[in-house]
Amino acid sequence: APAQTLAQLPTQRIWLITPNEHELESLTGISTDDNAGIQKACRLLIEKSGTRAVLCKAGRRGAFLDDGHRFQHFPGYEICPVDSTAAGDAFNGALAVALSEDKSLQEAIGIANAAGALCVTRPGAQQSMPWREELDNFVKTENLKGQQGLV
Repeated sequence: APAQTLAQLPTQRIWLITPNEHELESLTGISTDDNAGIQKACRLLIEKSGTRAVLCKAGRRGAFLDDGHRFQHFPGYEICPVDSTAAGDAFNGALAVALSEDKSLQEAIGIANAAGALCVTRPGAQQSMPWREELDNFVKTENLKGQQGLV
């Protein structure tokens, strides 16, 4: 961040790009104000870049994954945001850790969404990053709520 041209990157060797909604709009020129715009912009970025997938981080709206065949929405969490400074870093860090632990991409995105949500509940950057135990407890609690129909 901020978004820059992808022309100098070996994008054919990159399987996933994770821009936020503003970066996605900057890279494609397509408005990301609604889900349809995000979908159109994701598909265009796949075509332009040669990557296999685009994962758009969209704050309280959650995340959107387009793998060139299917477009999926991963809803965000209802939280009271304080500072969004490091939300994307928390998201990407948690995504990388979850993938390194052999979680599916879909499960990793859910964990990454939770990390971003927890991060924005505190001010600052480094000090706002959730600890692993805190993240695991949050995901577990939110999953239980969802199973009970409370979310």
